[in-house]
Amino acid sequence: FAGLLAAYLTGLVGVTLLLRPINLLWYWLIYGQSGGRMWFFTWIYDFVPDFWNHFRGENLANTLMFVPFGILYPLASERKSLRRTVTAGLVLILAIELLQPVFGRAFDINDVILNLAGVAVSAGIYHLVSNK
Repeated sequence: FAGLLAAYLTGLVGVTLLLRPINLLWYWLIYGQSGGRMWFFTWIYDFVPDFWNHFRGENLANTLMFVPFGILYPLASERKSLRRTVTAGLVLILAIELLQPVFGRAFDINDVILNLAGVAVSAGIYHLVSNK
């Protein structure tokens, strides 16, 4: 399961951090010119949780994006406690969110809350089913 966790994390980092730089690189390779600003330091931070005011598909996607982590992490780890799984998920989520402004995206507390909900629900279900 460690290989599946590594593949999932690679895809997650690609989607959350590297999508814009990869798109711009492909634009440059295909057209031979810049497709716009490459990346770096938007410094956009949103610390106001308001996802319940306008819950939409993006919010659901933010929750579902981290559901695999709550299952794959305890399967790949020797320490399978619910607390460790949720803590590792939170550390990963915060690392990604704090790096997003460096890659031309924004930090959003709504993403942190919804991502963590995905980890917590799936980890909770995993631990109830596995009795560990």
